Amino acid sequence: MKYPASFVLSAFVLSACSTVSPPPTPFTRSAASYDAKQSEIRNIAVIADACLIRDEGGSEDYWLINDSRTAGRHMLEGTAAYLKWKGYKVDFAEAPFVCAYKYGTGKMNAAADPGGQVSAKEPPLFEAEGLARDPAYRQSLITLINATQGAVKQVERSPSHVCCKTPPLKRDLDTVAKATGGDAILFLVGDGVVVPEEKSVAQGVATGAATAVMTLGLGSYAQWNVSYMDNYAALVDVETGDILWGSSSRSKGGGLTDKGYYSDKWAPEALSHLP
Repeated sequence: MKYPASFVLSAFVLSACSTVSPPPTPFTRSAASYDAKQSEIRNIAVIADACLIRDEGGSEDYWLINDSRTAGRHMLEGTAAYLKWKGYKVDFAEAPFVCAYKYGTGKMNAAADPGGQVSAKEPPLFEAEGLARDPAYRQSLITLINATQGAVKQVERSPSHVCCKTPPLKRDLDTVAKATGGDAILFLVGDGVVVPEEKSVAQGVATGAATAVMTLGLGSYAQWNVSYMDNYAALVDVETGDILWGSSSRSKGGGLTDKGYYSDKWAPEALSHLP
């Protein structure tokens, strides 16, 4: 079967972009109780979980352990600086895991570093030293990271209806709150895709060439940078278990392991509407 040239070229352009998954539905929501609680929130504890996958093309993709750890540390630093600029105090900020929000989903192909040996591992792919000595705290952290990320993704319902007021989750919250302090805990999940530079350039060239043909040379193109991070944030009141504020967004264009990216771009975008 023959197809019009325009159809073939359109498919070619789309194939060059196929690594970009649909973004999360962007939103920001404050709970009805937030106005009453805001004056009581002075000290915020921060718990982050970053998980970066290297896009090598479909089945060849693998998760990056050390780059995810680096991203998690930078998320904490960028968040702490932003919260302090907002007038909050941050006494506790940790990224205790890599890919904890994928707990229970089965084995993941992962490597310590880009180009390293890939093997199948159960998430979390990394956990901070000492967590194994406190299994109750460890499991409560994993449960709450999963619950808050899942709650923020359920945009058709109020996050406060799904986390974290039920008795089991409230017990987990009490366990974590006792260890972290703070009037509220800000849970952050960064779900990122790292596209190697050589692949990004190739996609840009391919797309540009196709665009030039389709527009008879009148079109223009730029190098594609399809690395991105999907952000999920939930500020939980430790007293009630309410998610006082939640948001989801996608940050694009930047080095996902670069410290400056998280302070200059990521934090202002992911937390822009935090009161």
